[in-house]
Amino acid sequence: MASLHGLGVFDRPPEALRGLYKKYQKLKGLALDEDVEILDPAHGLTGDQKQKVNVSRWQDQKDLMKASSAFADLCATVSQQCGDEVCNLVYEYEDMPGLFLIPSLLSPQVQTSLLSCVMHRDLSNSAHKTNLHMHYDLPYPARGDSFFTYAPSAEAAFTPRDAIQHNALSISQALNKKLRWITLGGQYDWTEKRYPAESPPQFPSDIATLLQRLFPRIVPEAAIVNFYSPGDTLSLHRDISEESEQGLVSLSIGCEAIFVAGQESIHENDRVKSIVVRLRSGDAIFMADTSRFAWHGIPQIIPNTCPSWLENWPATEYCGTTPNYEQWKGWMRTKRVNFNSTSVLAIECQKETMSAFDFIVIGSGPAGCVLASRLARSSKAPSVLLLEAGGENTGEDVRYVFDRFTTFMQPGMNWAYKTTPQSQLNSREIDYSRGKGLGGSSAINFAVWTLGPKHDYDEWARQVGDPAFNWPNTRRRFDDIENINLKVDQRYQKYFQPLAGDHGNRGRVHVECPPIWEKGMTEVADAAEEFRFPINKDINSGDPVGIGLFPSTSKGGIRNTAADAFLSDPPANLKIQINSPVHRISFEGTHAVGVEVEGNRHYTAIKEIILCAGALDSPKLLKLSGIGPRSELTQHHLPCISDLPGVGANLQDHLYAPLTLHLKPGLDDRPALFSSPTALANARTAFRTSRSGPLAHMLHTSLIYSLRHSDLSSDAAFQQLPASTQQHVLAPTVPHFEMSSQSPPLIPLPQDRSYFTVLVFFFHPQSRGSVTLASADPTAAPVCDGRFLTEEFDRVMVVRGVGAAMEFVRSPRVAERCDGVVQVPRGESEEEILEYVRENCGTSWHMTGTARMEVKGSGGQEDKMGVVDTGFRVKGVQGLRVADMSVMPFVPNCHTQAVAYQIGAIAAEKLCAEYGLN
Repeated sequence: MASLHGLGVFDRPPEALRGLYKKYQKLKGLALDEDVEILDPAHGLTGDQKQKVNVSRWQDQKDLMKASSAFADLCATVSQQCGDEVCNLVYEYEDMPGLFLIPSLLSPQVQTSLLSCVMHRDLSNSAHKTNLHMHYDLPYPARGDSFFTYAPSAEAAFTPRDAIQHNALSISQALNKKLRWITLGGQYDWTEKRYPAESPPQFPSDIATLLQRLFPRIVPEAAIVNFYSPGDTLSLHRDISEESEQGLVSLSIGCEAIFVAGQESIHENDRVKSIVVRLRSGDAIFMADTSRFAWHGIPQIIPNTCPSWLENWPATEYCGTTPNYEQWKGWMRTKRVNFNSTSVLAIECQKETMSAFDFIVIGSGPAGCVLASRLARSSKAPSVLLLEAGGENTGEDVRYVFDRFTTFMQPGMNWAYKTTPQSQLNSREIDYSRGKGLGGSSAINFAVWTLGPKHDYDEWARQVGDPAFNWPNTRRRFDDIENINLKVDQRYQKYFQPLAGDHGNRGRVHVECPPIWEKGMTEVADAAEEFRFPINKDINSGDPVGIGLFPSTSKGGIRNTAADAFLSDPPANLKIQINSPVHRISFEGTHAVGVEVEGNRHYTAIKEIILCAGALDSPKLLKLSGIGPRSELTQHHLPCISDLPGVGANLQDHLYAPLTLHLKPGLDDRPALFSSPTALANARTAFRTSRSGPLAHMLHTSLIYSLRHSDLSSDAAFQQLPASTQQHVLAPTVPHFEMSSQSPPLIPLPQDRSYFTVLVFFFHPQSRGSVTLASADPTAAPVCDGRFLTEEFDRVMVVRGVGAAMEFVRSPRVAERCDGVVQVPRGESEEEILEYVRENCGTSWHMTGTARMEVKGSGGQEDKMGVVDTGFRVKGVQGLRVADMSVMPFVPNCHTQAVAYQIGAIAAEKLCAEYGLN
């Protein structure tokens, strides 16, 4: 039996196999037809293949014919031209034992019957999900009729759930282009990367009977039916996410395809262990035993190869009737339908093989990844379970730094939360994106690496009474976290030149600035310096004040997520469980003993559970588990294990407002690239294949301006702040607001123009929001109310910050580069600036403070709003800690990704010390 042990979700296919895949991706026409390496039983075996391929009988011929006939009789009566031939030969290549090719296993009659069952019946059953369900409401036909009863010319009928992100689809668009898969039974959801929490719909009994008769080694309970067209590919992958070691069945219907497969160890005596197969309509692949987890993929779908008797489908009879599908005649001509099936029971059994761990970490964002990795890598090597609600987030194409401003739109990578309507923001709901999947928000944020002012860390240590959080100690940990590339071209050393001794170069988080800067960047930096902003060559020295450059968490222009950094080579004692939303933490009395995971899964913690789900989901999970304000828990009929009013309170975040102007032509290179789909596609290809072209430097960084208001102390709103807050705000390294430039406009604009956009971020917010429960349903999104701009000081800071930015963009050196305004306040009065911000601001997704660390009051007074102590232990219970941005007593004056890593590192340090792990 094959084993999942040692197989990682981040592993890359071997180089030789990738080369083989690329070869057959390019090979076309006659060269493809005459290639002697391809196993194609329809054309006979080559001399070499005869030595390497074992040919035997699959089953008794009569049994196969009986199974095929029984299924076809249940489903359809088709025209006689289809025939009923069934092949009974099976081909097994000696280099790939356990991978079986059964050509022509499905007769034409069975193929059309199977298509009819899936497309006419199962697709019209709302219990069976498709890739379209995530973003569209489907127009199910009346009485369970086929979708093909609609005319191809019918008006748009697939209504988007978010009209901003998706356009409505016509029936023709949906069925011809957008439908990519449908699941049957309890199939793993490949888009959401999880198992559904609800009981799965029943797997169609007629299809199950057919599959079990054809493949007696499986119990068919789940299937995913994929739809491909010529030009589509399926990348090399291993089916390890579902954690089932049962055999996989793959049936081909329609256009022919090239199938490439290979073992992990692909060299033996300098010979590549791989196989290339030409799959024709009706062929089957069965992967079992040592080939169960082989790398495999489809480098090409071959055009003009659909069998003539099939290409006009669905214009055929179905279930004894002749519905008018003539208008869809030829639908299958350009389609390959791939039917994949396995057993769910085996998957469920596999999950429960190990359910007790020393430590359970919930959430794989920056804090959770650091913490889980460092616990597992400690000298005592405790068993650690890392639970992630989302999927793998694999694929280089979602990691390009130049896509940093749109990555959060990737399907399945964002929880897509929204705030409640904000009274001070013209009742707008504000985007509250949170990363979903391995890496958490480090996979979708803007990949900015700013440590913040050293006085923030000293203030943190002062407030909680623990020097572990001061600047010298946090700086030491940052050195262990970061691996910064300090190489910078001499042209840019005036603006960026950190000292090697001030930064780490052996950590796991890669940090860099691009080797070539985008056109216009140094000119804007010079204009800012001339205006009045001092150059700061290292904004991460502990003193960020001035103008500098945003380093990115990337390597060679590829985003380096928390999962890339800390989970790519996990030790054997660290188990990473994706698609595992935690519904509740289990208690025995007041001791946390385990977790309940979606799908009725349970895991036990021998030592501790550490919650690292972020400032929105950590308070939600605490409340669902009975920890929070008693009144709210009672409202939702939840038990109260620890009455902590601070859970979900104290929500803080940074607002930002954009200013956008037209840039004069020729001052940047963006229009030529982004206004031409061809140029952009070529640029993406150049970067993907050779890390060259304009996207090797474009949008890789921005200028950052960390600034202070010289007269802030004289403002009446400032003077109303507590004395300790005033002292912190006036500390010399602490900025009052931040600007960044060289980002793209954040509103849709014509791409044939150049723009100059300045984002203004407002620090030191005094408004406090909340995270509450929508219901006791663990799948419901939290209710997030930022209460933005409800405090006068915040409104003053907004007016001051935008006013300073407007003064900058009107300065001579900047103004001479611009050619009119696009998105700015109507005027310069406080009222006009404030109204502009109310209507146009967003948040920086720097959610903080919703499970706040206890603040030490004068005279030793208890902090009743505190949730955790300085060891991250949750008050009133045992065996449970929180370690993420929710524990911060205030939102730090920077972009918070680095701080989240720091929190995970501090928690790991304290846990290792307490348990003697090192």
